[in-house]
Amino acid sequence: RGVGKSTGSFEKATTADFAMDVESSLDYLKGNPQANIKKLGLIGHSEGGMIAPMVASRRKDVSFIILLAGPGEKIAKLMEEQNAAVLSSEGISKEAVLSFRSVYPQLVRSIVEAPNAQDAGQRINTALQSWRKETPKNHVLVTTGIFNDSTQEKFVTAMLKAMDNPWFIYFLKFDPQVYLQQLHCKVLALNGEKDIQVPAASNLQGIEQALKNGHTKVYEVHAIPNLNHLFQTCNSCTLQEYSKLEETFSPLALNMMGDWLKKNVQ
Repeated sequence: RGVGKSTGSFEKATTADFAMDVESSLDYLKGNPQANIKKLGLIGHSEGGMIAPMVASRRKDVSFIILLAGPGEKIAKLMEEQNAAVLSSEGISKEAVLSFRSVYPQLVRSIVEAPNAQDAGQRINTALQSWRKETPKNHVLVTTGIFNDSTQEKFVTAMLKAMDNPWFIYFLKFDPQVYLQQLHCKVLALNGEKDIQVPAASNLQGIEQALKNGHTKVYEVHAIPNLNHLFQTCNSCTLQEYSKLEETFSPLALNMMGDWLKKNVQ
């Protein structure tokens, strides 16, 4: 989108726009005589794990989808867990992380529900002021970098930039359950147990529950030990470790995908 001869603006696009792009790609593929249109599928990683169910839920020509670190719970809740997991991976105490989790949902609601940036800023400032009064100063500092009113203002300004980003607003409001429950195709969902961006336990549980409540008859859900968000075998499993790992994608995960496809699609 917006690259080469493609029209449209990537910067102004949302996940819904990217889902339409995938549909265009599918339509193009169906015009290729080498494509088996009875066995078309989508493999999506992270945000792609949002897009694949969106597309498959409204098309009858998608035979299967594979979700790699896809969300299974509301994104606002996922972001709360993600922030907590990232902070914990950086060595921040459990008590400080829990204190930040108590205010984070209020900050997200302020952005999503406010009619404009000014109102959102007032809501965020009110929530932060109340939280700071009740929270040890060192907990506030290590989780947000706030230690006075000036640094709070910088924190709020940074959050308000999200309101100028259509993608992020759409993202925060997204509920994958809506689309997962509408699926009729076969589904494989994989996640790394050490993923701190899309935590495996809660999101795989959400995916499995949605599929149980929906129409899908064939599905599998698996957490793979010792893998991070990029399906690399990790040690510290922090964000900083990604680029230092030689492995680009776990052979175990590839084999699991291949075995599942042989059993359910070929």
